[in-house]
Amino acid sequence: MAEQPDRKRRAPSPALDGASDERKKPKVGKPGAEPNSSLIGRSLQSVKSWYRGSRRDAGVSQAPVIEPGDSGIFVTCARNKEAKSVAEIKDLFDDVCKAHTIDTMDDLTGSEFAERLYGRDIVGASSTEDAGVDVEAELNNEIKDMQKPTKQPLFTNVHINIQCVLFLKTRNPVEPVSFCQAICEDAVQTKAKRTRFVQRLTPMSIMGKATLAGLEEAATKALAPHFHDESKGPKKFAIRCNVRNHNTILKRDLVIKMVADTVGPKHKVDLTNFDTLILVEVHQNICGVSVVDRRYEELKRFNLAEIYEPSAADAGKEVSSVGSA
Repeated sequence: MAEQPDRKRRAPSPALDGASDERKKPKVGKPGAEPNSSLIGRSLQSVKSWYRGSRRDAGVSQAPVIEPGDSGIFVTCARNKEAKSVAEIKDLFDDVCKAHTIDTMDDLTGSEFAERLYGRDIVGASSTEDAGVDVEAELNNEIKDMQKPTKQPLFTNVHINIQCVLFLKTRNPVEPVSFCQAICEDAVQTKAKRTRFVQRLTPMSIMGKATLAGLEEAATKALAPHFHDESKGPKKFAIRCNVRNHNTILKRDLVIKMVADTVGPKHKVDLTNFDTLILVEVHQNICGVSVVDRRYEELKRFNLAEIYEPSAADAGKEVSSVGSA
């Protein structure tokens, strides 16, 4: 058998060898971009903070958060149904706003708006000539409406990372306490089940930081209209506190004592026959305070699931009709 001729091994091509080395190197940033010298040698946490700050300065939208002075509604829901509950509660809130003509009802057409208010469609009932409408003036009004800045939504879901608990931040003209009461009274009247996974609504008139100073400030603002008006007489009150995922400063007994001191000595504690009930919620690093009346107990503590489907203990009891005491 003929011997194979010796084949000299070819030296690797510098161009190909360089390309393979390039492929092995991880690419950082955009091609050709110089690395940010201010980030070299910094920790991962500091780099993340710098990146968040850069996005904020550049006008990139941030996830909504709860700030001191905000108002909103805590919503409890079935386990692992948080996402579906957000959709449910937003639809319910929007429907109630439209039914009560809250805000400008921008999402409704003219005929829907008229039907809600007057029970019939009166838009377009007469022609432009019959009504004597100034066409140019109407066009100018429409242009002005189109140029108005986009309004913030009445309700904004804020992710608080607590299982089975949601928080929807509200803005004016929505007042959380009266709004939740209207929803529950409507559920009692209509008997129509409008949610599957939503359970209790807990309105919060004022939010604050979960610190001693934050709780004191929130309580003072929330309680002032109800207890610090000199023209009003003494009241009997009770305090109901709920603490979730918070094990540092605000213990339940301390919260109750602080809130009771904020109420003042003029008013008396009565846990069973109170005139007003003070709700305090402490969740992680936030807290909230609101004041409700005795109707809160009659409306199943604003628990929609209990109103729609009463428990066995309440099977023989009906929630009293709206307006009854």
